[in-house]
Amino acid sequence: MKRFRRHLLNALTPLSMLMCLAAVLLYARSYFTFDDAVLVRPKTVTNIVSLYGRLYLQFGWSSVGYHPSSRYAGGGWFLDSLAANPTMYGNQSRRWDWLGFGTWYRPDHSTGQITGGERTVMIPYWFFVLLTLIVPALAFRRTRRERRHLLRVKDHLCSKCGYDLRATPDRCPECGTIPPIGR
Repeated sequence: MKRFRRHLLNALTPLSMLMCLAAVLLYARSYFTFDDAVLVRPKTVTNIVSLYGRLYLQFGWSSVGYHPSSRYAGGGWFLDSLAANPTMYGNQSRRWDWLGFGTWYRPDHSTGQITGGERTVMIPYWFFVLLTLIVPALAFRRTRRERRHLLRVKDHLCSKCGYDLRATPDRCPECGTIPPIGR
């Protein structure tokens, strides 16, 4: 089982580092470019927007169906990229906004009844960078521990506490650890 975990960690570390690099690049790009991936369906529209260091996930719905412009009339996925504009998403009334996370809901009641609405969730890019750095940090920690263990054994030190075992090679007087045979 330990071997499987080690192989899994070794395989996931470069993938996680690539994802971290992608998150950093998307974060930098978000300050210059408004990227919007749109999925149009008969009664729903889903947007994934990258702007000013945040990822916006928007879920729009309508009980009467959307009447999108001609470009979106057939439905499906669309990708838009424009120059970033500070007024896009800046004037939304947020339900909460904490450390870059946030959400808001905007109902559509232009007909007098709520016939649709839009829920938006904001996630900052720093969160994705932090998540993707967990696996490399675990790999670094494991490598550091293994290296420290090998150096201690080579220098005739206790592998657990680092006590000098030259005088007592059979057992560590400090923590009671029995050193491996045939050092």
